[in-house]
Amino acid sequence: MRASDSIKRTNPNRRPSNLAESQDSQLSTSRTPIGTSNPIWKYDKERWDCKYQVALFGKEAGLYKESAQLLVALLESLPEGVTTAERVDVMLLLQEMYWRHKVAPPNGEDKGKEAKRLLELALGLLLDKKSWWNLKDRLQMDNSSTDRLGKVYNGLGLVDLIFRNGDDSNDDHIKKNLQTALDLRLRLNSYADAGETLNALGTLAQKMKDYTQAEHHFIRSLELRQKVLSENNANMAQSYTSMGTLNLEIYQEAQRGRRDKENLHKAKQFFTKAKCVYVAVYGPEHPRAEMALIGLAKVQEKLKDLEGCKETLEMLAPIQLKRGASSSEAYFQTRDKLNVVTAALESKNQEQIPSDNRTMALSS
Repeated sequence: MRASDSIKRTNPNRRPSNLAESQDSQLSTSRTPIGTSNPIWKYDKERWDCKYQVALFGKEAGLYKESAQLLVALLESLPEGVTTAERVDVMLLLQEMYWRHKVAPPNGEDKGKEAKRLLELALGLLLDKKSWWNLKDRLQMDNSSTDRLGKVYNGLGLVDLIFRNGDDSNDDHIKKNLQTALDLRLRLNSYADAGETLNALGTLAQKMKDYTQAEHHFIRSLELRQKVLSENNANMAQSYTSMGTLNLEIYQEAQRGRRDKENLHKAKQFFTKAKCVYVAVYGPEHPRAEMALIGLAKVQEKLKDLEGCKETLEMLAPIQLKRGASSSEAYFQTRDKLNVVTAALESKNQEQIPSDNRTMALSS
């Protein structure tokens, strides 16, 4: 069932049962399209705008599934007055729910394919000036189409990157889309957005095992973000997470006899900074901290920091549990790892007890 099919049709003579329903009935309108006899309930523009703001709030709060449901409904019911730019903004927000936040699209569609479909629709609207409906629409598009084009090309590159799955046949196309996005964003001096694209280019280089180029992109991404963002910003935490992931992979990929623990210590430093920023911005159970916490737990385990690893896993598990089906397997893996670490820590503490007792006996 699509989102628009689930809208409740009400008796206009029935008194609203609560304040929310009363407000909804005042904001809604019923219209009969030309050539049809059955009235179809639609959002009016004011209600549509309110729903969009709620979807934005839901995203920031980590309520990705609920936010995506609202966005689907907005696209399915477009009242008069919704501009092409606003439609594109909804598409951009919704496609990110699928590939970044792992929300399942309606009717069982593939996450990557549905995200790409939305991005290609958005690109078509931006490049087709015939779709700009009125003067307000044209002015809005003329002033910000470059920014939206940058978001679309960045999204196209990221979707293919996220769903790359070891297939390097599309790498040149991914790089081309990301480079186009970077050029558009630098043209606007949008340093924070350019930092996002550079972070994606770094991730692509890392997947291609070009660690020198990956580090170059990550450092440049961090430098651009530092120009315009405060330290306690979630996008800064993304850069720290990427640097941590790179250093951890460099350590893991090195031959056993040539591994440098300095990479592990760097990774721990970056992951810890990312965790602190995410907690400061969102609180301790926000989904955006998940990757940083996964990386930090791996590093702490390799460094034999069992206390730190246990603390990190205890913070990670509720986040994955909260995400539900999209992270159910990851949650059980984290819970199992937590049990192993807890048992190892208890065993270690028990082994220390006799030693401590002997020390006390000697001192007496």
